[in-house]
Amino acid sequence: MSEVQQKWDTVYNNIAETPPPAEVVSANQHLLPTQGTALDVACGLGANAMLLARRGLVTTAWDISAVAVERLNQAAQKMELQLHAAVRDIPRQPPPSQSYDVIVCCH
Repeated sequence: MSEVQQKWDTVYNNIAETPPPAEVVSANQHLLPTQGTALDVACGLGANAMLLARRGLVTTAWDISAVAVERLNQAAQKMELQLHAAVRDIPRQPPPSQSYDVIVCCH
């Protein structure tokens, strides 16, 4: 496990609840499509990803923290969302060009 992964695993182990989605995403939901695919990059606990999935987008979420990804997958499964989170080192494995309808990277 890299130092970066360890750092973020520690951070997410110490957060009890998922914070709300980023204001820029919440305030601009009307600009989002209601179908298609979405990617939440550096998703953390996945508030933005869950918002995208609730909007009807088939959502993928990536983060370097296995702790965050596990918690997000559990939450998505419990809420029956079309969302799959995975551990991914994004600088080393960026998304392929033109592979998502929406990409979010913010908080």
